[in-house]
Amino acid sequence: MQTVTYSVLWSDKASRLELFVRLVYGLPFAVIMFVLFHILGLFTLALPFVAQALTILVSRRRSESIARFFHRYYLDYIFQYFAYYLLLTDERPAIVPGDPMRRVKVYYSFKPLALRRELFVRILYAIAFQVIGAIIGVVAFVSLAVQAVIVLFTGRRNRTIWEFEYMYGRFLTSYSYYLGLETDERPPLLPH
Repeated sequence: MQTVTYSVLWSDKASRLELFVRLVYGLPFAVIMFVLFHILGLFTLALPFVAQALTILVSRRRSESIARFFHRYYLDYIFQYFAYYLLLTDERPAIVPGDPMRRVKVYYSFKPLALRRELFVRILYAIAFQVIGAIIGVVAFVSLAVQAVIVLFTGRRNRTIWEFEYMYGRFLTSYSYYLGLETDERPPLLPH
């Protein structure tokens, strides 16, 4: 996709200690995600999404402020954590949204024009994404466990597994930006 690019720098060295730090470091992230999704979800996700959908329906344009908010405080934040928890990098993401990582970049190019029909096409894409994403997610989880064992014993990442996890991260990123009304550029149905 040209509108959204997910980039993580490769490093074959991996910290064994960081495997265990991830477990502890995940607690603040879980609390913040719980607050963002369940307590503040109406304000941080639902209202911006509905406002953006209504803006597109009425004016055929996206609101840049809503798109930037959604990108910076939600999508970019999540995908920095995905890179860390998929063992793509040992660089710890910020605890709170808004502070970018050096080794993980999510580039988003705002395009104001929006197609109304894409609002409805997204429904079909969402169904297909759930099926395909679930299948690939199971494989990604198994490969993540294998990668963790490899890192634990060797202190290095397996490049093939890293490439698969990276592809999975790109796949999730492209779909999240499309389904989140950030772009009309349809991602491929199968990851590449």
